[in-house]
Amino acid sequence: MVEKESSTKVRCASDEKAAEAAFVQMKKNKVGMVPVIAQAGLAGTAPGYQERVHAFVTDWQLAVVRSITVKSGQNARRRIVTLGTSVLDVNLRAQVQATGIDALRVEMSTGCVTLRCIGKAPLWGEKGHSEVNLIAFATVPGAQLVPGGGLTHSTKQLAEYHRDRRLGIVIHAIDTSHSNFQVAAELVELGVEYAPLNLAPATVNLVLCDAQIPPQRMVLRSPPVSSATLEGRCSTLDCLLDAETLSLLINSPKSIDVAAYAVTRAKRQGVRIYTVLTPSLPLPFRIERLLSPDEACVCNLVEFAETVASLGIFCPVEEKRSNVAAVAQAISQILRLKVGADICVTLGELGCVAADAITGDVGHICLTYGAREQVRSHLKPERINGSGDRMFAVFAAQHARPQGTLIHNSRTLSAAYRACLEVLRTYSPQLHPKRNWFDVRIFSDLNH
Repeated sequence: MVEKESSTKVRCASDEKAAEAAFVQMKKNKVGMVPVIAQAGLAGTAPGYQERVHAFVTDWQLAVVRSITVKSGQNARRRIVTLGTSVLDVNLRAQVQATGIDALRVEMSTGCVTLRCIGKAPLWGEKGHSEVNLIAFATVPGAQLVPGGGLTHSTKQLAEYHRDRRLGIVIHAIDTSHSNFQVAAELVELGVEYAPLNLAPATVNLVLCDAQIPPQRMVLRSPPVSSATLEGRCSTLDCLLDAETLSLLINSPKSIDVAAYAVTRAKRQGVRIYTVLTPSLPLPFRIERLLSPDEACVCNLVEFAETVASLGIFCPVEEKRSNVAAVAQAISQILRLKVGADICVTLGELGCVAADAITGDVGHICLTYGAREQVRSHLKPERINGSGDRMFAVFAAQHARPQGTLIHNSRTLSAAYRACLEVLRTYSPQLHPKRNWFDVRIFSDLNH
């Protein structure tokens, strides 16, 4: 356990009026979205530790579990709806060592603690589940608490892209969790409409990073929480998923009932569906999305390989140039099963492989050697995190809109190229990437 202790008390909103006042201030930009920095040590045997953690948890839950629906006041006719689950991310710098197949030793400035995981313990760059609720890490000195989860990240990236490119849309975020005023305040500043379904309490992720540049990350999730049924709570989905909705973006909703209902409703209304194939979604649901026409799926290489393995299709999981053709082959095998979804698989610095279900074209979009060196020389390491969410948001926004110049007559390849371009622009303000920075290789012989 951790030996050190801080006497500083945790300070949070202590009642609903305080939480409301804080929220109103944030809406008016009188105060910034400064994360709570809790200053009680993580010391399970220290006097008063349990009381301090209990007070922190109680106050935090009181601050976030409130019924709020935030509107930005926009009146744009066409809308994009994001669907997911907000969480609380506890960002903490630490050294991590595996102490067994299912255990991690986390060493912080205040001491160390051993965490047991559900299943195999994750490595750097991976995600896993803890056996215990991780909210206590919010009380470690130096921990930063920020809104997280697929919903928050995708919506923020989409809203920033909309702000920069003036897409002429209004963005709605549907949160399966209880109301979270931190998430709402952050999104409303970007012009987003926020609507919680209040199906379950918000959960906690522990985001660990090391001292490397760029830093490595490891994400530990708290154990899943039970969710209320969707019965009687469909009005928000029915209202927002109508004929005026351009697209539905699904990123890591913790309720499969909500996701399934939203898909059914969207299809009935002619809304195009975009899904991130994260492991948080059940495998049958991910397969259904891949094989559904008039949809699009985005995922990283590990997520894609895991999903298609159940169909008997092999795909390498390492992001190496020698594996690109094999990734394209695996995607082509999906297209041959039936005319399903358009697909975009991200490959880190190797760009992405995208496939158009209608034309059957599979293409690899990546930086040229010279452009890659230029990007590396201007890269801001702290801007790397969030690249995947930026990729998904831009790809979905571009794919759903009428296209101008098409790459190989494919809206999918064009949207993937635009997404790659926008990801580069987030890396450094000094970068001004152009079209000739990219190579586009079409795999024309995969169906033979």
